[in-house]
Amino acid sequence: MRKENKILVTKIGDIEEADVIFDDNNNLYLYSFSGEDEFYRLDGAYKIFDNKEQAEEYVRENIIPFDKNKVKEYLTKRYEVNSIREMEDILPDSIIKRFSRPFLHICDLGSIQYGLLRNALKGIFCINAITFRKEEVAYIKHGKDDWVEITLKDGTKVTPRNEDENLIILWCFGGNPSGVHYTNIKKPVETEED
Repeated sequence: MRKENKILVTKIGDIEEADVIFDDNNNLYLYSFSGEDEFYRLDGAYKIFDNKEQAEEYVRENIIPFDKNKVKEYLTKRYEVNSIREMEDILPDSIIKRFSRPFLHICDLGSIQYGLLRNALKGIFCINAITFRKEEVAYIKHGKDDWVEITLKDGTKVTPRNEDENLIILWCFGGNPSGVHYTNIKKPVETEED
């Protein structure tokens, strides 16, 4: 085993001097920030370089630099739109992916989504222009791509017309853990909204 001084780049772009220990096969084994006695195993979030110039070049090319015009554009657009999904043109894909569907925050809801959720919490649903109470639901069939079809106790079949309505049903009644689905139930072709 041998110890060398290297330059470490953290996942957020900080550049630090580090003492690195290599094993007998020349693989990186442990690292410690220079001057510290605690050593850590390297994970995928950190990169090691021979000199500071290489580390700075890596940060410039791979970690998005702070651009005050982009931040200004983001803040301006944030007050104009109702959802982070409407900001795909200015945000990196990683942000959109992280904060889309599974991580939706109540503040990201638009007025229509907010109304659907508010009523659903009271047990009232308005799906595809049909209003019903939670107690009126006989069963729910799950189709392709998590799309649902609701059957009411009076036999009326209700299919959500958009993702917002479908998502409200999934939130309130749960998803489909069975692994099977009805092939004839799928997202409808876009309809014109008035």
